[in-house]
Amino acid sequence: MTTLHLLPALVFLLLGPLQFLSRKGGVHRWRGRLFVLSGLVSGAMVWPLVRALPGLGGPLAHAGTAALVLAFLASLVLGVVAARRRAFGLHRAAMILALALGLSVASARWFILAGMMAGLPLERVFVPGSALGAVVNLVAVAVLLLRPMRRLRLA
Repeated sequence: MTTLHLLPALVFLLLGPLQFLSRKGGVHRWRGRLFVLSGLVSGAMVWPLVRALPGLGGPLAHAGTAALVLAFLASLVLGVVAARRRAFGLHRAAMILALALGLSVASARWFILAGMMAGLPLERVFVPGSALGAVVNLVAVAVLLLRPMRRLRLA
């Protein structure tokens, strides 16, 4: 079960930054399809994984995880729908959000590690560290998307 989450997640995390390279030709489109497929599989496998390993965080962590995963999956689907409708500004924003949500788990690990290095037990830092990882990434997306439109090429 863990492998069904981690292997697609690795593909997702490796392909995400490559999508910011040239969008000419079909390479962006094919990388994007693999990016979305790997994100959908990895995201879908989060919930069974959390249910199988319920020890950390309790109901608050489960609720936060559910919200994060639903937002992640929704942003991937929105990005695909927007691209198919040729609404490329919305497509770009949705995919940036999907990447940020996917990376929030990695960001959270830094906050969790910092708390543990400060001497706090994992059980005490897991939920706040996870929340900080998501918040930091969402703030970064907001700053990026709220920059002047001419610099972001949303139109």
